[in-house]
Amino acid sequence: MATETVRRPRPKGGGAVPFATLFWRLPWLRSLLLLTPPLAWFVVIYFASLILLLITAFWTTDPFTTQIVQVWTTSNFERLINEPVYHDIVGRTVVLAALVTLTDALLAFPFAYYMARLASRRVQTLLFAAVLLPLWASYLARVYAWILILNHSGVLNWSLQSIGLPPANIGYTNVAMWVVFSYIWLPFMIIPAYSALERVPESLLEASSDLGARRWRTIRDIVLPLALPGHVALGHEKLERLVERCFRDPALHQRAEDRLTVAHDDLERLQAVLDLKRPAARRVRGALMEGVWTRWMLRAWVLVILLFLFIPIFLIFLYAFNTSNIESWPIPGLTLKWFSLTFEDSEIRRALMLSLQVGFLATALALILGSLAAFAIHRMTWFGREVVSLMFILPLALPGIITGISLQAFFSFDGVHLSLWTIVVGHTTFCIVVV
Repeated sequence: MATETVRRPRPKGGGAVPFATLFWRLPWLRSLLLLTPPLAWFVVIYFASLILLLITAFWTTDPFTTQIVQVWTTSNFERLINEPVYHDIVGRTVVLAALVTLTDALLAFPFAYYMARLASRRVQTLLFAAVLLPLWASYLARVYAWILILNHSGVLNWSLQSIGLPPANIGYTNVAMWVVFSYIWLPFMIIPAYSALERVPESLLEASSDLGARRWRTIRDIVLPLALPGHVALGHEKLERLVERCFRDPALHQRAEDRLTVAHDDLERLQAVLDLKRPAARRVRGALMEGVWTRWMLRAWVLVILLFLFIPIFLIFLYAFNTSNIESWPIPGLTLKWFSLTFEDSEIRRALMLSLQVGFLATALALILGSLAAFAIHRMTWFGREVVSLMFILPLALPGIITGISLQAFFSFDGVHLSLWTIVVGHTTFCIVVV
């Protein structure tokens, strides 16, 4: 019996290999194509501007014209090392950063635990949106709101005097900076803490409960060791710049997975560590927060954190209707005149249109470049992935003013006049990491 061999039809184009087959044979090619646009953006624009800024640190300025003189010198670094004022600034910054990191970690952990372990899916979505919503407000607007709260005639002093207590008068002090920075960066501590707690396996918590461990011992021996890498990595970034790593890092995830592996290996030895004479606890969402009072305390803590996040936003919104232009509380009355004056000013309207254009263009570019980079980093495995991921979050590790100054120096050095597109380039560079 004769058989006929059925041949697959040859692809069109003279036998050219299809793209799908080519990507399957060369898996690194897909990663290369995805990473080329965002990497080119960062190397050509961002890293070149940082290198140029570093070079200008070895130059000097004319004291009369304030123009940069391209004469190589180390006087800037000598002054930084020898003058005591810079030592005081660095020391104060490091201490303040450590206090802010510790404060945000303590504030964020109970909030993030309630989100990850006790809240329903709908409540999780609402809380996640509530944490991110204050970030929509301008950085300057949030700082200004705290000026209205902490200044001499602000809300805090008025509230204390209303109940017969002396005024605090902490405006423009180190305590005020500690409070304001803790408020500014708290959402960035809650997000990774929630992500780390959500990754803790339910099986480990149930095993701890079955073996008779108390709630706080389970938190100490299981939850904290597994969730701590997220807090430590974030705190390390804040110690450098009062900013934390608010988006996931593959290196951080790898460390967390390593801790999970160790925990699974040690699970058989957990019986010898825990007190076996206690009766087994109930398996209620990780068997940790089954106590009624504990649940109510966590709900109260979540409410306090939400008030802490939204009272300054509400206050700055209320001051927009203030009849007086004096920063004092209580406000004498409400009016809409500031809105009418704002829309009648042509310069403000022009600035608003410029902001909308920059926002639209920067968002579109950042979505395209950031999505390409995110897909290549998180969906594919290739050599150097962690290094590239760290490179993309570098704009968060450096102060925004450093990024702005370096980009401005880069444009000026290349003879590019500042315009709409230079603003778009700056905002896109910072927003790629957000995407």
